[in-house]
Amino acid sequence: MTMLNTTEDLLRAARENTEFREAFRQEILTDELLHLPARFTEYSASTDRKIAALTDAVGALTSNMAEYQKTTNERLDRMEEAILETRSELRETRSELSKDIRSLHGMYSQQHDDYERFRGAYSENSARKDDSLIAANIARVRGNWVLMSTRLSRNEMSEIFREAVERDLLDGIDDESQDRFVNADDALVVTERGRAQSQFYLVIEASHTAERNDLVRVANHAKVIERVKGVPAYGVVAGVRIGRDMPSDLLFEDIAQFVRERNPDAAFWHPLRRQFMDPMTDPQ
Repeated sequence: MTMLNTTEDLLRAARENTEFREAFRQEILTDELLHLPARFTEYSASTDRKIAALTDAVGALTSNMAEYQKTTNERLDRMEEAILETRSELRETRSELSKDIRSLHGMYSQQHDDYERFRGAYSENSARKDDSLIAANIARVRGNWVLMSTRLSRNEMSEIFREAVERDLLDGIDDESQDRFVNADDALVVTERGRAQSQFYLVIEASHTAERNDLVRVANHAKVIERVKGVPAYGVVAGVRIGRDMPSDLLFEDIAQFVRERNPDAAFWHPLRRQFMDPMTDPQ
């Protein structure tokens, strides 16, 4: 029998004898400590399995993310192509719409111009229907009655203007009035009778909406005729309505006041009746 006298003898015996070492461990260590290696091994194995499962999950997730990224990129590429195509189509559509709008604007402008010409023709026609009445009213204010009124032809107007140029009688007459003198809307020479026979001239500027330039033009035309012929000439503005820029102090609505004052820069206002503005009806 081996004698164990010292701690060293005890340790040596534990190292040399497996059974003694195991029995000695059983006596010294608690059950928890004795089972700790096995539990650690089991924990390690469990941890390895979990790490492996997590690694697999991360790998699958990475693969899925890569696939998702690829799919997302493809969708984004398709969306970008669709957006670029849509933008291109929108540019083409906008360009076509711009062309259509310009075309419609041109058509509207043309129709507006045509409408203005028609309204002008209607106004001139209606004014010509009333020129004899206007002449009779002026003659009445002058204390006379009309024997005859004759519309001046373009040739007669041209001859008056030629004489005005030759005699230098166009002082103060603006270029537009000179340019449109021969083609005045309406001009008459009126022969009247009272105590004696005499004449006066009547010039009419017709417009659907009477503006300031209509008044200036007809007053200038009357000035030219009066300077050349040496007899009174009266300017009349005829229209459906008066424009905003018309100077009210130069447009007379009272024919008696207009004739008596004889303001060379003024004109008489003759309102046109819409129901008589039919260009197909011959002036009476």
